[in-house]
Amino acid sequence: MLDTTLATEFLPGTNVKGEVAGANWLFLLPHINVARAVCFGAPARAALAALARAAGEVLVCADGAALDQVNSVALSLGLLNVRLMTDTLSLPQGGANLVFIADAEQLARFSADAALVKELQRLIAPDGVVYVEQPGLIAGKRDQAAIRKLAAAIGAPQRFWLTPLGGEMHTAIPESDRATTAYFLRYGLTSRSVNLSNLKRAVRARSGSNGAPKTPGQPRPSGAPRARRGLKTK
Repeated sequence: MLDTTLATEFLPGTNVKGEVAGANWLFLLPHINVARAVCFGAPARAALAALARAAGEVLVCADGAALDQVNSVALSLGLLNVRLMTDTLSLPQGGANLVFIADAEQLARFSADAALVKELQRLIAPDGVVYVEQPGLIAGKRDQAAIRKLAAAIGAPQRFWLTPLGGEMHTAIPESDRATTAYFLRYGLTSRSVNLSNLKRAVRARSGSNGAPKTPGQPRPSGAPRARRGLKTK
C-alpha cells in the first residue's frame, strides 16, 4: 500500500476532501480529454474547474456581466487555459470537441434562434459532443423545442437521469432504464447534495457557541422527489 501511495502522482484539485461527494458530468462523455471546449453561458465554478482540467482550451461565450464572473473564478483558481468571448464567429469550423450549454436560459435560445443552431452545427467537430442539463422531471415547452432542434441538427440524444438534484453528480441512469429510475424516485434518492465543509463548519460553530458538541439532525425530506436530466448528444 505504501509503495502504491508513493508511486502515485498527486495533482492539485483532483481530490477536494470535504467539498465534493460525487463526480463531474464529464465522466459521462465518451472521452474525457478534449482539445477545445466551448461553453454557451457561464459554467458554475466546479464545472469550469473540471473543464479546464480536462480540455486543452476552454472558451466561454457569454454577456459582459457573466464574463466578469467567469474571469474572477478563473483568476482565483489559476485557470490559465480559459478564454472569454462574446460570440463564436471567429472560431474555426469543426473546432469544438465539446460544447456545453450552461443553463436553461442558454438552452432556450436554441429554440428561438435558428442562426444559433447553425452556428453550433458549424462549430462542433465530427466526433464532438454537446452536453446540456434540464433540471426537474418535466421539461418546459421551450426546453423541449430546443432539444428537438438540436437533435434534428446534430443527431439523436443520449439521455441520463442524474442525481442528486444539485451539486456534483452521484449517479447517472440511462433514461431507458425505467426500473432503476423508478427505484430512485420511490425512495427519494434525488435530494440536493450537501457541501460537507460548510456542514462541518456550521456544526463546529454551533458546538462552540453552546459549549457542548452537537451533531446535525437528519435532513427533512423534500416534497416531491425530483431529478435533473442530463442530455449528451453527438
